Amino acid sequence: MGCPRSGTSYMTRVLGLHGVNFGSKSLTEGQAVQRGVLGYGENDAFEGALMAQHNLSGGGCGHSPSELIAALDIDPMSMMQELIDDKEGSEIIGLKSANIVYAFPWWYENIFRDWPGVDWTYVVTIRDPLEIIPSYHRMRCVPPAQTLALYKRTYQDLMLWEEIYGLNMQWVDYPDGTGIYRLLDYLGLEKDDDKLEQAWTAPRAEKSEMHETFAWFDLFYASLRKKTG
Repeated sequence: MGCPRSGTSYMTRVLGLHGVNFGSKSLTEGQAVQRGVLGYGENDAFEGALMAQHNLSGGGCGHSPSELIAALDIDPMSMMQELIDDKEGSEIIGLKSANIVYAFPWWYENIFRDWPGVDWTYVVTIRDPLEIIPSYHRMRCVPPAQTLALYKRTYQDLMLWEEIYGLNMQWVDYPDGTGIYRLLDYLGLEKDDDKLEQAWTAPRAEKSEMHETFAWFDLFYASLRKKTG
């Protein structure tokens, strides 16, 4: 989980190359590591509606996750079971959804908390907000102020949920990789620097020009980096 353009896809590649099974429900075929996402097919419409609810796309539909599920005729338990069954026989499985963070309390209380026989680890990626600004602008033409507001909300929410729910969160900084070795050790996966290099697909982004109004975010990012160990 993480803010858009914070390295969630990179971490999916890293973990996939180190043996985590992300299954065959890929976002797009032909990628180095297929990405087992929580939203695909009609379920992707559910995530899109959640994004709209939180003003992260088109309009604001203003419905709760439960209302959206009813309207879209989606059974989230069956959806999750399908994704887990797709990875049957693997000791460590992976699920990736960039959007789930925006309705995480619902997903945790209705799906993750009581799912039998699964020990959940939540991987959170962070990145310098001054790198996210130009990256997100190139991708979606999102203005800096909106990106910074999303950044602040995303990580403040994640820290709050980590404390409230007592979650096992592993934090990783992208793209310098701080926290990756600790995460691999925690999961019992053998570190392979060649695979880390293979997962890397893009040069480090240019930073936005520092402005005095960004100073708080620079300090906020520094506090987040402390969580990567």
